[in-house]
Amino acid sequence: MKKILLPLSLLASLLIGCAGSGSVPGTTAVQTNLNILTQEKSEMLAQDKYAIVEVGEGIASREQIALNKADMQARAAVARTMKLKSQELRKDFYEEVGEQETSHNEQVIEQVTSEMISGATVVKSLTEMTKDGSYKVTVLMVVNANVFEKMMKALNASDEVANKVRARVERGYAEAEDRFEAYDKNK
Repeated sequence: MKKILLPLSLLASLLIGCAGSGSVPGTTAVQTNLNILTQEKSEMLAQDKYAIVEVGEGIASREQIALNKADMQARAAVARTMKLKSQELRKDFYEEVGEQETSHNEQVIEQVTSEMISGATVVKSLTEMTKDGSYKVTVLMVVNANVFEKMMKALNASDEVANKVRARVERGYAEAEDRFEAYDKNK
């Protein structure tokens, strides 16, 4: 029994000791421009200077086209993030009001988001050549916190206008109903 236990325990300790090495033979860690800018994105978000930070990447045979593709991809990511953030902030409001308010706010969110995307700026751009001779451009795009704050103020202002319109419509319906009842009584 001791003859079996001793080699078995040595084998187990050897396996446990080697299990934490973490490297796979034949592989190399690669630091790409996308990894670099994604790390910078995380650091910038942690600083709370920017409301939104996104990364875009584009590949093309001409550098300017690759830059335009990266810019468009980053702007699309900014738009998605802006829409998601604004919808998260508005969710409670949507649950309290009617369907007509929800559709109105969706339209306002889309309009304000498209306007605020123009406030997004590229703060860093990295270019590299691929093996086939194409340009690969990676950009880091930010939206300042004050731009996002302006967007939320615009949404709140639109809510106030929508509430005033809804109140006027409800009063109009009530007045019309009173007049119809008075008309029916006078028949």
